Amino acid sequence: MEPPLADCSELDPKQPSLSYKDLIIEAIQKSPQKQATIKQIFMKIQRLYPYYRDKPDQWGWKNSIRHNLALHDCFVKLPMIKGLSTDTLHY
Repeated sequence: MEPPLADCSELDPKQPSLSYKDLIIEAIQKSPQKQATIKQIFMKIQRLYPYYRDKPDQWGWKNSIRHNLALHDCFVKLPMIKGLSTDTLHY
């Protein structure tokens, strides 16, 4: 008998078929305020997709996320809020 799919993804995480843009949208939409800092986006993607948590080249995919945030007009960078050290993005 095969283990449940959730167990399979933990043992052998596969790269999701979503684009980086879609990964960002999903991360922002799953946040309570529908906005997130870049650090929160990274953390949400890693929680949702073990592939990115376990990937040896952390710099590469995170750089692709940064590039997509700058590339697509659907992401809006909000000004820094006093007391926070990072700009907030929303979709």
